[in-house]
Amino acid sequence: MKNISKILLLLVAVMAMSSCSLYNDVSNRITGKDRKEVPDLVGQYVKYDVAENYQLKNGGSRPVSPLIINELEFKSLFEKSKTAIGDPTPIDFSKQIVLAIVLPPTKVNTIIEPISVKVSDNELRYKYKIEKREKMAWAMQPLLILVLDRKYLRDRFSYYPTVIKRDLEKEAKKEAKARAKEAKKAAKAAKKGK
Repeated sequence: MKNISKILLLLVAVMAMSSCSLYNDVSNRITGKDRKEVPDLVGQYVKYDVAENYQLKNGGSRPVSPLIINELEFKSLFEKSKTAIGDPTPIDFSKQIVLAIVLPPTKVNTIIEPISVKVSDNELRYKYKIEKREKMAWAMQPLLILVLDRKYLRDRFSYYPTVIKRDLEKEAKKEAKARAKEAKKAAKAAKKGK
């Protein structure tokens, strides 16, 4: 009985620690002037813009926290994309904050798509989808930068990625196989009809 109690206690402790790891406390990064009383916006979806034409600086590291609240930190991490045709999306950090999702470099074509951003009590939550597609000959660094109104800045935030793996080559082969099977079936039916 003592062993079961110890195991249950250990399990509860592990679950508590893992749930705490979902939350990143950013209160130590927020200055007094940024701590404004924000009306309780329980369950409200937040409008955001996707910032275009940025890339992680060469030799730069990924952000420690996805939440970026000032221009100095943002400029230390990101620069204008070398392949961009237009100018980068302007960001005014006196009125806006940024959520930056930066994945490790990969040779798999990877797309990050926002699903939702929501404020709940004193928490900012966001969900996004990661779609892994075909293999490539070169490496890329998947990146998504969301720009939100500064009024949604919270002491805590959490994020929930949804990973979707798509193998386009496999899908194409599967479709070709299905079409060949249908053609064979149609040819067999036509032969019977003669």
